[in-house]
Amino acid sequence: MNPSKFINKWKASNLRERSASHEHFIDLCRLLNEPTPAEVDPNGEWYCFDHGVSKLAGGAGWVDVWKRGYFGWEYKGKRKDLYAAYVQLQQYAVALENPPLLVVCDMDRFQIHTNWINTDHQVYEITLDDLHEPEQRKRLKWVFSNPEKFKTEKKNGKHVYPVMPKPRRVRGLASPGKRLVASILDLLALVIFVMIPGIAGEGREGVALILLIVSIVWIVRLFVQGTTPGKKILGMRVVKEGGQNAGLGTMLLREVIGKSISAMILSLGFLWILFDRDRQGWHDKLARTYVVNL
Repeated sequence: MNPSKFINKWKASNLRERSASHEHFIDLCRLLNEPTPAEVDPNGEWYCFDHGVSKLAGGAGWVDVWKRGYFGWEYKGKRKDLYAAYVQLQQYAVALENPPLLVVCDMDRFQIHTNWINTDHQVYEITLDDLHEPEQRKRLKWVFSNPEKFKTEKKNGKHVYPVMPKPRRVRGLASPGKRLVASILDLLALVIFVMIPGIAGEGREGVALILLIVSIVWIVRLFVQGTTPGKKILGMRVVKEGGQNAGLGTMLLREVIGKSISAMILSLGFLWILFDRDRQGWHDKLARTYVVNL
């Protein structure tokens, strides 16, 4: 399993947590060159999936993956609340013999929570796109083989935390020229949309209304997919910082409010794309999005 194969497979996946979690974890083991639970502990005594535990507040539960002395690991479905997963793991921590790390994952993000006694709680996040970076993969491998690397140290009376590298910018950024052509196509689509009543002709308001509804549904569907008519034609999409499709709400913020701001002051917000290292206009900065090639 290489980084690109792992990233592409799990970006494309829309499986539910229960259907995906075991395969995701095994693929991650392959990626990091780590043994799977069954390979090193066939009896499931100290490293296993679905380990039964007692909750701190009472009752029983199951932790998705447990490795004694290393971590408790809880999965959630894509874009679910990882903080809720962390709170759930805290309920299991004592039954898990207080592992040094509590890890939560939604297939797109890994959040690593430190769990040592008498040390500051720290959270480290690694995204799917970060796994292109050898340094980020090395740090994720620490979870499996050397959790002490995440432990804070005291030097001269001050806590010193492990240094986590900044992720590289999103890959496959679309060129400014290609984005300009897409914007022209979007403008043409908008002109056609505005002209629909005239195209339908006088006395054919019903036809015009149907055409308007169909056009709106089409645009909304494109926004849900993180694209626009022009970007769809030219093979581009808008993504968030983690690489996920922007979605309807983010696209509305970007296209309506963000682009209005970018158009102010001689369209400086659009020209900003030419000079920004991540090719972000002001509307991208506002919505925290990037435009990438498919």
